[in-house]
Amino acid sequence: MPLSQTRAANLARMRAESINGGVTLYRADQCMYSTGAPDCLQNQANSGYRFQFRGGAPGWQQQNPPAPTVITTVTVSSDGQTIRDVSNVVLP
Repeated sequence: MPLSQTRAANLARMRAESINGGVTLYRADQCMYSTGAPDCLQNQANSGYRFQFRGGAPGWQQQNPPAPTVITTVTVSSDGQTIRDVSNVVLP
């Protein structure tokens, strides 16, 4: 796995945490905490990495069933250092 993918995943997770109120109010899907987030990687191309993942209040994944409140998509440059695009969809 390229180092740029690991950087991109970390940057994407941190952006999602930031726009959703910080880690006291928001947790990204556990797939974003694995190295390079391969299970959340939606697309990899010369233009960059696109990650899509669920998130919600701390503990959302431990609920039965899990209850995410948002889906975030973050596109990061191919060098893993610049956010290119972010979208947040609030779930009903």
